[in-house]
Amino acid sequence: MIPEDADDDKKEEIGEKIEEVKKQNEDIEKDNAKIARIKNKVQIQGVPDRVYDEEAEKALLKLNNYRDSAAE
Repeated sequence: MIPEDADDDKKEEIGEKIEEVKKQNEDIEKDNAKIARIKNKVQIQGVPDRVYDEEAEKALLKLNNYRDSAAE
């Protein structure tokens, strides 16, 4: 809202800011529409819970510890 007692320069400056904000809002609405279309195409499904048996757990381990022989 532009105050009526503002001078012409202030009114013009406020008007420019209002137009800038309107442009930003339009850009945001366009981006939101794009994201909504992407969300309609992409679905993320969770993996059902698995039964995890800790007793059957196995691990492979490889150590690469190499040292040069000590200088004599």
